[in-house]
Amino acid sequence: QRTNLALIKIDAKGTPPLKFGDSDAVRVGAMVIGVGYPLDAGISPEVGNVSSISLGQAMKFFATSHICSTVRVTEGQAGSPLLNTKGEVIGMVVAAESNGSHSYAIPAAAIKKVQPDLVKYHQPKYGFVGIGIREETADPQGNPLSPPKVLVAHVYPGTSAAMSGIQKGDLILEINDQPIRQAADVMNATFYLRVSDKIAIKVRKANGDEKTYMIEIGPRPVAPATTVPAGSKPLGDGIPINAPGGPPGSQKQ
Repeated sequence: QRTNLALIKIDAKGTPPLKFGDSDAVRVGAMVIGVGYPLDAGISPEVGNVSSISLGQAMKFFATSHICSTVRVTEGQAGSPLLNTKGEVIGMVVAAESNGSHSYAIPAAAIKKVQPDLVKYHQPKYGFVGIGIREETADPQGNPLSPPKVLVAHVYPGTSAAMSGIQKGDLILEINDQPIRQAADVMNATFYLRVSDKIAIKVRKANGDEKTYMIEIGPRPVAPATTVPAGSKPLGDGIPINAPGGPPGSQKQ
């Protein structure tokens, strides 16, 4: 449900597979091609350009940033590959705007992360850091913050995060030496983690001190959002819950 991916095994010959490209190298403005079979009407390529690398669509947050492009898709084209100009798969179309103006593709890097789990376990295995986050886009006086602040909004009891000493209200500065400037940075940094991985989260405490916590990734609970307080996103999940500066509402990806 978080990635809209499934794995199908077929017995076929003479069907050479498409090769994966480097989705991390995709840039805004790049030409992309969507290829689908709308309502079994035959192959239907559509050319467009990358408009953004986006974490959200309308009232939803994806579990990791997706490739938003002007490739128009119609009914029956969900699951279409998104290709670069070399004919390599850089993503798979999983969503579109209701007016058809833009489509969203999960990047190839995320597909390759989930694929081995589908083969081995028949379901994805997601890691869970054990904290919720909140993005603040304005100060208490309503003045815009640039960049926004990403704060720890909740620490889940019984997790490695809870035992590490990280606290609610800590300002997240870095994850594994990568600067954190917005909530999307946190979601992207944690999506690719696996159970038992260790990550370094650097924070600034309320007194101004900076500290780095080593946290071991645990298995993701079935429904962590049921205990997430309002105003936070569970780290390692794609569920918005009235995050300040973001769209209201809650929906699983």
